[in-house]
Formats: sequence, structure tokens, C-alpha cells
Amino acid sequence: MDEPKLTTEAVYTIMNACLFSDEEVKDGPGTHPTITIAGIATKEFVFHCGRIKAHKKHLQAMLREVPDDFFVHLRGASFAQLPVNKRGQPWADHNTAEAFAVLCFAAGLGNYTLAAEHRSHSPSPHISFYSFY
Repeated sequence: MDEPKLTTEAVYTIMNACLFSDEEVKDGPGTHPTITIAGIATKEFVFHCGRIKAHKKHLQAMLREVPDDFFVHLRGASFAQLPVNKRGQPWADHNTAEAFAVLCFAAGLGNYTLAAEHRSHSPSPHISFYSFY
């Protein structure tokens, strides 16, 4: 069996690579290409576009371990279920699962299933990922 790719360590390695460094923030807004994604529990995340693109294939590999219910063809699933992998084993806490979801959204691999104004009324928003395999 292959080693799991969907791990807390892998998510935070990618997250830290894609967020802006203190030095980049000092350069000021508009200096680097960005993508802003609304978080689930966190207000928003601002990522460096080029670095998100560089990690897209790794995120796709990690998505292979997400339960099938999360994919668009099945209409997505509740975010509350994301910390459990396809084998039914917990792989993360909700903060890490949120980081993974927004990284995937930033890479164009998924999205919320409801518009922002409707998500605020849901205790656990539904999210979906796009099938690519």
C-alpha cells in the first residue's frame, strides 16, 4: 500500500510555501500575484498564485484519499466529514482540513457548493472537489 499523501504535515508544508513571507508582505500590496479564498472558520487566506500552481499536482494526489462523497458528481459533502479519509481513518483536525480545502480551492480543484450568503446559515458548509482521475 502506498504511503498516505494526505497528512497534516503535507498540508502545512504546502500552506507555508504558498502563503506570503514576512519579507514579501513588506514589499507591499500588488507586488505579487495573489488569490484570496474565503475560509470556513478563518475569514480569508491570501496565497501566492505561482506557488499554488506549483503545488497543484501534489494537491491532486492528496485528493485521491478524500472520500468519494466530496466529488462534484455526488454533489459534495459536509466540511465536518473532511478530517476522515477514504479509508474511514482520521487524518487531521478541522483547522488542518480547512487549510487543505482552501488550498484546493485556490488551485481550482474544488469550491463551496453554496454561495457565501447561504453558507453563513450552515453549521458545516458543503464543499466539493472536481474529479480528475
